[in-house]
Amino acid sequence: MKWKISFFDEKVETQILRFPAGILANLLHILEMIEEFGPALNAEERFGDRSKTVKGVAAMTRPTFKQFRSKALNKPGVQKSYEDLELAYALRKQLITLRQKAGLTQEDVAKKLRTSKSNISRLENVHSSISPKLSTIQAYAEAIGYNLKIDFVRPIKRQNKKPMPSDGQQVSRR
Repeated sequence: MKWKISFFDEKVETQILRFPAGILANLLHILEMIEEFGPALNAEERFGDRSKTVKGVAAMTRPTFKQFRSKALNKPGVQKSYEDLELAYALRKQLITLRQKAGLTQEDVAKKLRTSKSNISRLENVHSSISPKLSTIQAYAEAIGYNLKIDFVRPIKRQNKKPMPSDGQQVSRR
């Protein structure tokens, strides 16, 4: 079950939206990972829906993560910073997802690779100061029952950028 992220109130959301672009982009990726990989906990059932009226107190509206994400990505520099971090987060998300699908813990993978759990944790952590070697990612894939495939794809064409020619094609310039 995915977590549902909301902010305490609009004041908190406004303060967070003032963070520098790079920090805000990192926060967006982290919150997306929390939504996807958080423990199976239905916070509304466990803690109650705090936005409901309680004995005559007006209902409080909470900004949702979707609303916050939209506002954050519209801030100058955040979209670019977010996109710059995308590959690192995508790799880590995929490592965690595949390990979980294989029914393995970090400890299990560490045993298979003859290393420590902390090394596996670092490999799955975007903020690790060390980028993993390709051979490490390949060994990790094999340990969880997968083969590694690397693929190169052309970037998505954006309205403001000139299109990239595909192999063997020319781009006409006017």
